[in-house]
Amino acid sequence: GKTVLTKLIATLTEPSAGRVEVFGLDAVRDARAIRGRLGMTTADERCFYWRLTPRQNLHFYARLYGWDRRSGSRRVDDLLARVDLTGNADRPYRTLSAGNRQRLALARALLPDPELLLLDEPTSRLDPEAAARLRALVRDRVLADRRCAVLYATHDLAEVDELCTRVAVLHQGRCLWSGDVATLRARFGGEAETTLTVRGLTAAQVAPLARGAHVAPSAPGATLAVRLVAGPGGVALASAIAAIVANGGEIVACQTERVPLQLVCAALIAAGGTRA
Repeated sequence: GKTVLTKLIATLTEPSAGRVEVFGLDAVRDARAIRGRLGMTTADERCFYWRLTPRQNLHFYARLYGWDRRSGSRRVDDLLARVDLTGNADRPYRTLSAGNRQRLALARALLPDPELLLLDEPTSRLDPEAAARLRALVRDRVLADRRCAVLYATHDLAEVDELCTRVAVLHQGRCLWSGDVATLRARFGGEAETTLTVRGLTAAQVAPLARGAHVAPSAPGATLAVRLVAGPGGVALASAIAAIVANGGEIVACQTERVPLQLVCAALIAAGGTRA
């Protein structure tokens, strides 16, 4: 339902039931007013002329958006630089890599300086390296600017973890969760596991100081790996660190591993939705 939802918001399709509001406007009755305030990209962009260059394609869309020749040219140059396409701006579109085509799609979506940017699985057809570059571009050149809201539709939960602060989880046509990612983790993610690397104490000395922790055995004089699950608010972790240091131990490293968001969402789905 991700693409359908995105198209409903973009006023590209009408709801079969219910009502969609964007900016407080009805998505059916006020479609024209809504379209002028948003930008959109999809995974399978087919809106560019293959014989034209990225610069020429953007000039074409700039005129459709109402930019005059001079201001439109400045806008196009700015966006080409913003998405790191200046070096490929005058090559035919058909010669561009998939990653550069998706960058151009992002530039086109940003042309009207939208209040809402809809990104529908923008990395799904990209190789891992190109996908990572596009995510970095969205994070550093779009989200960091805070000039527009971004709705990022994806099935890749690692992307959600990297880019999003709020999430809506759709499953079989239902919205099971809508809220911030931190709260979702707190309710369905279980507890994070922390590993302390300790020097100066033996396993026998550390065990009573970090009750319930798994202490890996080590050779005399080597560091210890102490794995424990922090309680609410990190109280158990803080207590263990304080006790180890107070008894002559040295904390060399501290690493916490969060439960992957994929497992968090699996727990949400198994629970049937939002848990009060």
